[in-house]
Amino acid sequence: MIKLKARNLHWLEQCPEFDTCVHGSVYLEIDGHVISDGEEDDWTVSGSALLFLRSIDQGHKPSEQGPQLIPHCAMPSFVDNGEMLWFGCGVGIDWQIDIKDDRAVHSFEDGSILETNISEWRETVVRFANQILEFIESEPERQFVESAAEDDKPAFEVYCTELRSLINKHEPSLSSPSSL
Repeated sequence: MIKLKARNLHWLEQCPEFDTCVHGSVYLEIDGHVISDGEEDDWTVSGSALLFLRSIDQGHKPSEQGPQLIPHCAMPSFVDNGEMLWFGCGVGIDWQIDIKDDRAVHSFEDGSILETNISEWRETVVRFANQILEFIESEPERQFVESAAEDDKPAFEVYCTELRSLINKHEPSLSSPSSL
């Protein structure tokens, strides 16, 4: 069983109208193993939502350059060939996800391996990503500082487009007989 929930969603207090990353806490438990306890409320959950969605099709391999699956920050961000990329600050929670047939195999640095049904992973991730998207859409429109707008605005737009696209791609499969 997978439990994944975002809590305390917020923008940075110092400049909420200019922040393009949703922050909050992440509670993630897979088959009784707690990956993130939900106590830290400064994760960039918008980054997690996108990376978790990408992992459904592509899996995820940890990289020294980041980003982590549960990143502390997602800056600097930029668009490369129409895809949102970022490196972050190096602080975060990361592990490998391999997609094998109908399984998502989660491999951790300590050597532990947890296997989940890909349908359950998909359903859980889409629900999490919808939490983030609903927060973004319920908030005032983001403002962009003129000097940074050249990079920030296109990156945020690409992020939102990809997030919606991946949610839409994976939501229909939630009700298909093969995912029950």
